[in-house]
Amino acid sequence: MSPSKRGPSVSRSRLAAVGVLAMALGVAVPARARDGGAQVGPQGVVTLDELLARFRSIPGLFARYREDKHIALLAEPIVSEGTVHYAPPRRMARHTRTPSPSHVVLDAEALRFSDGTTTRQIDVGASPVVRALAESFLDVLAGDRAGLERSFVVDFHAGGANRATSWRLALVPRTPALLAVLTEIDFDGDGLVVSRMRIREASGDEGVTTFSDVDVAHRYSPEEAARTFRVDP
Repeated sequence: MSPSKRGPSVSRSRLAAVGVLAMALGVAVPARARDGGAQVGPQGVVTLDELLARFRSIPGLFARYREDKHIALLAEPIVSEGTVHYAPPRRMARHTRTPSPSHVVLDAEALRFSDGTTTRQIDVGASPVVRALAESFLDVLAGDRAGLERSFVVDFHAGGANRATSWRLALVPRTPALLAVLTEIDFDGDGLVVSRMRIREASGDEGVTTFSDVDVAHRYSPEEAARTFRVDP
């Protein structure tokens, strides 16, 4: 189906799903985490399994983010800023503050998003693309490597010329449906500190996200969770 014949709901569903996936993976190994130093393997270099194991133990997550979205037809990137939130077992939210307010919330059942004027909900199980993206990032948050590898080819390199704790993680979609949306997600980091996350979309556009004020020991009270995990906070 050509882009001109593609329904707006399909296009918006894919864009929303890509945004949520980027958010989730971007905080998978948070920068400036408040729970201590990096974990390293017996050879003195960090391993993927150790990073995922740390993730399984967190009670919740809060962070501020800045995304620079590079679009081929624009001379300057589009910059957005806001907050991201995660609460076990399977709830994630991203609230964008600038340049215009928007909200995305994902759980095991549905993806909901709002731009302040319209609110939409997508049944995660009804769309193969959204389902694959949702399950993939939730597997990352749950520290489920096997689940992650069902949808992505995982390329992880630890160590480098300068520091034993440096690493690079690249995720390449396995399925044509995912490859139609994005071509690669990659991270550079040192221990638990992520220096860069980049999302390369199939369209040629890409987004680079950085995080600050990351708290991987955040516990959401019932009242705070009710405010946070909704599309109209």
